[in-house]
Amino acid sequence: GTATFMVLGDTCTRGCRFCNIKTAKHGEPLDPNEPEKLVKAVKELTGLGLKEAKEIVDGAPGTVKAGVSKDEAEALKTQLEEAGAEVELK
Repeated sequence: GTATFMVLGDTCTRGCRFCNIKTAKHGEPLDPNEPEKLVKAVKELTGLGLKEAKEIVDGAPGTVKAGVSKDEAEALKTQLEEAGAEVELK
């Protein structure tokens, strides 16, 4: 599976139709600590360094980890959602 996550809320303002996530012209109020929490979660879940994890978060929406089992994808989803991400598994 593939995990895609949103940063800074659960509403996409890009409208690129890359994934099946709700869209709007303006998002909801933001948690200012969400990006930091997501970088930490991506770093821990992937084993990447801080710079690489930040690049993944800054490039959202995007793939965090590909080619994982359904159980691992579900575990990743749970942990990323706890950090504030909106996750879609493919």
